[in-house]
Parts: sequence; C-alpha cells; structure tokens
Amino acid sequence: MIMKNTIQYSTNKPQKMSFESKFKNLFGLFILVSLGLPAQVGNLIWEDNFNTFNESVWTKDFGNGCRFGQGLCGWGNQELQYYRPENVYIGDIPNEPGNKGLVLEAKRERFEGFDFTSGKVISEKKLGVKYGMLEIRMRIPNLEQGLWPAAWMLGIAEINWPFKGEIDIMEMGFSTEERNHQGATGSSVNNYVGSNLFFPNTDASIGNVATDVGYNKPYVSNTPMNDRFLLYRIYWDPTQLIFEVEDGATKEQLYEAPFPVNTDSPANIPFTKPFYMLLNLAVGGTLPGVFNSAEVSVPLPGKMYVDYVKLYEWNGFGETTYDNSLVAENGNFGLYTDTTTTTNDLTLGLDSQFLVFNQGEFTTLEVTNDMPAEGDNVLAFNKTSNPEWFGGGVFSFFGKNMSNYVEAGVLKFKIKIPGDIPFIIGLDDYYTNKSEITFPAGETKYGLVRNGEWGEVTIPIADFAGTLAFQNMQYLFRIGSVGLAPRTDFSLAIDDIYWSVDPALSVSNSSVKKAVLYPNPATNQVLVKGVDGLKSVAIYNINGQLVKTLNSNLGVINTRALASGVYFVRIETVSAQKMLKLVKK
Repeated sequence: MIMKNTIQYSTNKPQKMSFESKFKNLFGLFILVSLGLPAQVGNLIWEDNFNTFNESVWTKDFGNGCRFGQGLCGWGNQELQYYRPENVYIGDIPNEPGNKGLVLEAKRERFEGFDFTSGKVISEKKLGVKYGMLEIRMRIPNLEQGLWPAAWMLGIAEINWPFKGEIDIMEMGFSTEERNHQGATGSSVNNYVGSNLFFPNTDASIGNVATDVGYNKPYVSNTPMNDRFLLYRIYWDPTQLIFEVEDGATKEQLYEAPFPVNTDSPANIPFTKPFYMLLNLAVGGTLPGVFNSAEVSVPLPGKMYVDYVKLYEWNGFGETTYDNSLVAENGNFGLYTDTTTTTNDLTLGLDSQFLVFNQGEFTTLEVTNDMPAEGDNVLAFNKTSNPEWFGGGVFSFFGKNMSNYVEAGVLKFKIKIPGDIPFIIGLDDYYTNKSEITFPAGETKYGLVRNGEWGEVTIPIADFAGTLAFQNMQYLFRIGSVGLAPRTDFSLAIDDIYWSVDPALSVSNSSVKKAVLYPNPATNQVLVKGVDGLKSVAIYNINGQLVKTLNSNLGVINTRALASGVYFVRIETVSAQKMLKLVKK
C-alpha cells in the first residue's frame, strides 16, 4: 500500500486523547479483568465442525496475491507459496478416530513459477463476525524453518488496510530475531505463538500491537506445540479485545491487559465493526524471515488441521453479519469548519486527516498575516519554489456515505491562493474512482474571483463527472496543482470546508423530476421533455464550464459542436433546477 504523509495544521480545536495516553489511563482498570476472566461466555451463536466443506461460509483462495489487480504479490509479505484449492480439503484428524477437520497442506512442488503450494480459506463476503468469544481448535505441523500458520480476521469494510483493521488471533513461525526481540531468547519456532492487531494511527500511519514489547506477551510453551491441538480464543465486546491460548491445563493471555475498544481513537474504531475470517498456512515471508526457496528447510508436506471454529456470546454480545452499509449523511456535513452549523462532521485525527501528498511539498505555515476566513482555525501551507507539484486532501479513514448529495448537494469551502496559480479540486471514492474540476489561473469560477484574497467556492456535486461511488467516499475534498506548479514561493490557506444541500438545486417541482433527455445522433440534437414552466437549459463539460445553452424555447439543444464525452445538462424551471448526465457518443 502507499502511505501518504500528514501535516501539522494550525488549530485550536480540543484534541482527542491519544491511544497511548488513553491506554495508560485504562491499564489499571483492564488489568483487573486480565487476572481472571469471569464466566461471561454465553450461548453458542455459530459453529463449523468441518465434517464437510461449507462453501456458503468459506472460499478456497488461490494465487500469490497478484491476481485481479490486488497488487499484493507475495501477499504483501514476500511469501513464497502459491495457494491452490487442491491443497484445501476435509480429512481425518490423526489419533482421533471418527473426527474430521479442515486440512491446509503445504507442499514442495513447482506450480505457476513458484516452488511451493499451500492452502488458504476465507469467509469474505459470506460470513462476518462482530463481537463474542471466537474459539478455534487447531493443530500446526513442524515449522522449522519456513512455515507460517495463521488464524486471523480482516474488517469487512471496503476501505484500505489498515483502516479496516486486522485481528491476528494466532500466528506461528517467528524468526529467531523476532523471538529474541520480544525477550523470548532461547525459545524455538515450535514453542512460540503470538497475536497482533493492525489499525490506523492519528496520522493515518500503520499502528500494530506487536511492536510494543512491554505490552505484547507471546506464549512460550515448555513443550513444542506442533502436531498437537491447542485452543485459540478472542473475547471481544464493545469495550475490549482479549487474546488467549489454552495449552492443556495452561491458559495464557497474549497481552499484558485487554486492548481497549471504544470510539475516541482511530486505533479503536475498526474493532467496533464486523470482520471476516482467514485460515492459512504460508511458506516463507517476513514473519519467519525466509525470503527464498533455498532457505526453506522444513520437511514437507506439512499439514495444518482445524477441528472447529465456534462463536459464543460474551458479555451479552456476539453476532454473525455481513452488513457493510454506511449510514447516509444529511444536511451540512463538516470537513473542517468552526462556526458553520453542521448535522455531522469529520474530526481530524480521529476519523479523518488532512494528508499531504509527497513529503516536503507542503510545509506548515505559521498563521500570522493569513487569518482564518471564519472561526479560529485554518489549514494554511507554504509552497516553496523547489517542489514542482502540490496536493493534499481530507481523507476519511472509514468511508462516508454521501449519496444524499448527488442530486442537490454542493461542496463549499473558502480558499486564499494567488490568482495566477491554477489548481484542481477532486473527490475520490474507496474503489479507485476519482473526479476533478480545474480552476484555471485568472478565471472566475464557481464564485471564486482570482484576486488572491479569501473567496468562497460552491461546486454542485453533480458537476463532478465520471463514476463515483458516493455511498463510500474516501477523499471528500482534495486539492492539487495542475501539472507542474510555478517555481515560486506562495501561501495557500483553506477554511470552512463542508458539504451541503443547495435549495436552488433541490427538485421540488414534480415536472422537473420527470425531465428526460432524448439524444438524437442523427440530428445532433438533445430534446428535453416532460418539463412544465421551462426557463433555461444549459450543458456543462466535466470541468463545470458552460459549453452550450438553450437555442429555442422548445428545449432543443444542438450538440454538433460537442466532442464525444460526458456532459451535464442543467434544467431550470420557474421554481426548481435539476442536473442530468449526458453522454455524447
């Protein structure tokens, strides 16, 4: 994944407590729970005993992570195996007559350019889990050296990692270097098991628990854990996550205290949402520290057995779900504003951040002469003469549903930028779609007079052309240079950014609701029908520039001079307006 750099912005807004500070305050409370879990496990919610392979729950994954544009060759960890469905099957469990389980088998065999194959199953888009006590009975093979078994979970949200969150219930195969780093000197790869969590930090960088040696507490067994069953559990409710391994008569928690789960830190928010499950047996990679086939010394084939996966209620919580919908926002939705009244908003550092693209292309500008356009806070930057490009934007960590703004919504903001600096304003969804509108140098557009002073911009959301999935937006405001920026120093300030519904664009007239475009390729005309009280019709290009107006009171526009592409037709009556999309073939 590509990590972007964050800036420090001038603000007097109250700051949320950091995860580190909050964790220190809660440590004393949660350590009491960790000393002995009370009997709070409730009813069984769901289970799979793997007597058969349930395709309604599990998918046999395949490949090496490069397929379908995943961009995760080696699964992002330099792994050496190619996953094949043939390496996943239901088989007899050794020494347990009549008992069957899921088998994931790693083999030394040449396939699709790889020296190893193995097995992996996922419940993505089939079964999600939210809260409860999840228990896995699992047996791993000899790991020495090169195998990497794991039982883990990823957030079902269709957003980027680590913002969706990751829960590593158990993983084994750690390198000697990593075991020593965690203080387990003298341990063997088959005696050591750990867990981990991945999440976004306040600056949108990657946070993970395993880097905190004082908090992370892997289990080191007195006897090797391979070729025998252990129980791995997470206890999860809206306040905490607890990891546990049961090895015969021994129960060990894998963190010094429960991981706190609440919504006052971006580190915690992913763990208030559903996750899907993954079970796999990797060969090589970053965790075992094995990066080429010659270093894999473990005898193969090796088989990982999963006897069952069960979900119980815990503290009254636990459910299986795959509801990935986001609540649609309404009214004034604030991205960065002080005095504007909002119905909801983003909080920079909690569920969003202003990210700057490419380090050094913006630097913090002390707010002295550039006073805020409203309130006490402003996003202010200094572009130096050396960088030839600039850009940044308000990035929503967890996605926002802005579908209610498609017809009558507007993006509003105030900006102070020299009049001779062209720039773009863009929007991005979480599916790699984006749309941009250009503001040329010296040209008044969307209300912005290019005089270098504070000005207010109002862009109809309908003017952002292209395919944007407004039900899951990533960048709700993005600014950047047009090509190479001038090699000059200049200051840029942005303030009062929010989405709103413009009454002038609302469809209150039923006749406008019924407006229909009838393109006629033969005559190069577009006929607007079904409109009473027609006042005007105009066509705009994808940059929001007016390119054609009504040439008669019949609602007929000649499109002969228009190049092929996507346009927007604004229909205005005496009481309402509506925007329709037009595609010129």
